[in-house]
Amino acid sequence: MDAKQTKVAIPCGSIFLEGVLHEPVGAARRPGVVVCHPHPMFGGDMTNSVVVSLVSALVGTGIVALRFNFRGTGRSGGMQTGGEREPEDVRAALSFLQEQPGVDAEKLGLAGYSFGAAMGLRVAAQDERVKAFVSVSLPYIEGSDGSDPISSATDDPAVLACTKPRLFIVGDRDQFAPLSSFRARLERFRPPYRIEVIPGADHFWLVRAGDAAEKAAEYMNEILLGTMV
Repeated sequence: MDAKQTKVAIPCGSIFLEGVLHEPVGAARRPGVVVCHPHPMFGGDMTNSVVVSLVSALVGTGIVALRFNFRGTGRSGGMQTGGEREPEDVRAALSFLQEQPGVDAEKLGLAGYSFGAAMGLRVAAQDERVKAFVSVSLPYIEGSDGSDPISSATDDPAVLACTKPRLFIVGDRDQFAPLSSFRARLERFRPPYRIEVIPGADHFWLVRAGDAAEKAAEYMNEILLGTMV
């Protein structure tokens, strides 16, 4: 599907976040999804190949997608905080997306990869605007003391109480979320949620990133539009 790309500046408190809005060509108002990138302290940004694959798959099914750089990343203002204030960035991106004339503000979704999945999970659990959430390789460190806002996302009381539709995509070779312990961790979550295991993929998705993106887009269409693609 043809799409228009627009570089945007997203207001977030006293700073602006760098972003790119991807809009399928057409007059109809469409669902919108914010896509969050992996850890900026390890080189993650909105040009990450998994993020780009997610955006491409979403737009290909007729969904408006917004990718952005977290604070202190690329041309985004502010300083990186390792997960403490980055959820504010996610909420700002949602606010920007819902105001776009081509977006149906009642059909917003949130997706994230690795660090972006942890930040997105926290926001999705508390923000009523989010109707569906997709995680790709949510990082989880067994034995975490809870002080790390990334690996402790699955312990957040709001996350544990969440009853929104959620899809967790993970590779069966993920180094940061071993499948057996990851499944056990998610058993504490309230339904509805699904786990989609991609054989042969690890945390970095050097292979099968496209398969993960397709699963994410299919799920967003199913939940936000009530259709399968």
